[in-house]
Amino acid sequence: MLLASSLQAQQPSAELVSLLDVGFYKNNGNFLADGLCLVFPPEGDATYELVVRDRSGAVKGKASLQVQKWTEYPVFDGLGSLGVPTLSLGEAGSYVMSVDKDGEPITSFPFQMEVEESGDPFQPGKNFHRQGPWQSLATPQSPVGNYAFTLEGLLAREGNYRFVVEVEGRVVKSFPMTVSGGAVTPHPRTSFETKPHIHYVVPKFVDRSSGSSGGYKLFDIFWLESESRGN
Repeated sequence: MLLASSLQAQQPSAELVSLLDVGFYKNNGNFLADGLCLVFPPEGDATYELVVRDRSGAVKGKASLQVQKWTEYPVFDGLGSLGVPTLSLGEAGSYVMSVDKDGEPITSFPFQMEVEESGDPFQPGKNFHRQGPWQSLATPQSPVGNYAFTLEGLLAREGNYRFVVEVEGRVVKSFPMTVSGGAVTPHPRTSFETKPHIHYVVPKFVDRSSGSSGGYKLFDIFWLESESRGN
């Protein structure tokens, strides 16, 4: 009863790592609706979909999802494909991707789809590219390049840090981070008070690399956001 009350107290969300990791086909601009993670699943039946809308709110593509229960972590469920797993889009434009419950978004983010011709007469075709939180949000993992770090090591030294991405010695992306009071200062969107709730970011990650729900592992993660340098 206590667990049920706890689940009901929080609104359901899609875990952002799984949403950003949704399969993407660069050759046609479509998405694979599978491998998602639902956090704070509500009681009772519900209909879930992966949806892409244009900025006017018109649905441009969607795919049905089904709940997959994870007994090890009752606050988390899987969302796998139901029926045809492909969300067809294949057009350049400005969009919003979301996981919908009963037709209403529970987690969403905006993104741009860009397309370019291959330019190769022997291999004609198109290449699609996404611009959005894939470029502006990060969850550091060890090792980074030739350096390994642990969260415990970072928390042992308070101060301001910066993760940078370099190309040919030039910094192209910078992610600031602050350690204070023995903890990483959390991203503001990891607060349960985030408004609107569709922008809430879950500060947890379920590692499913074992391939079996009995071997899944739950980790704390910290989200960083790039500075305005080209985001």
